[in-house]
Amino acid sequence: MNRPAVLARRTALVVVFAVAIGVVVSGCGFLSNDPPTQACSTASEGTAIADQVNGFALCLPPNWRDLAPGDPGWVAVYGKPDQSVEQDVAGGIIQHFAVPLEPREADEAVNLAVYVRALPAGTTVQMLGDQYEATLTKLEMGVLLREEIQIPAGSAVRITAGRHRGPAAGTYVDRLVAYTLAHGDRSYHFVFASNDQTGDDYAPVFESIARSIRFPDATP
Repeated sequence: MNRPAVLARRTALVVVFAVAIGVVVSGCGFLSNDPPTQACSTASEGTAIADQVNGFALCLPPNWRDLAPGDPGWVAVYGKPDQSVEQDVAGGIIQHFAVPLEPREADEAVNLAVYVRALPAGTTVQMLGDQYEATLTKLEMGVLLREEIQIPAGSAVRITAGRHRGPAAGTYVDRLVAYTLAHGDRSYHFVFASNDQTGDDYAPVFESIARSIRFPDATP
């Protein structure tokens, strides 16, 4: 079974699974109307990820981009193509990786990584949260807050963690906010990263994205 692991880089602050100061929340059209299967109400309100293979959709702020392998945005983020995170997206370890790109933001560490895995029978979202929390603790990353919450997509465990500094020079993770959900036969981890000093500013942005998550096969 794949377990969560954490890898971070100063240039992009990336969160990987192995087993904005003054930011304004973008209106993705979901908070007022909550359409049951539509992540972004209109194209002008945000950029949708609609993943039919993994059965979910969500709405990103307009300046964010979901980076597919080969996207020139990888060069903007890392300085050159075919970095390890891009390889992980290509290899299916990470299902989606999105960053604020056009324009970039003051905190260039901000990103969202999405991980979808098979859900063993009988595994609850609380159990998934336990597993993720245990992995963060094993990696010596401090869990700052764990919450069991309700978002439009269903029950979720939200874990905020931070202040892990890795052994290699220049690598670290300052703030993670992970939303874990279970739906059908899959588990979903939506893991947001930022620098610690901007984490509070980005929290409402991350929550807005999380609230836009939809499972199109769900009964309204």
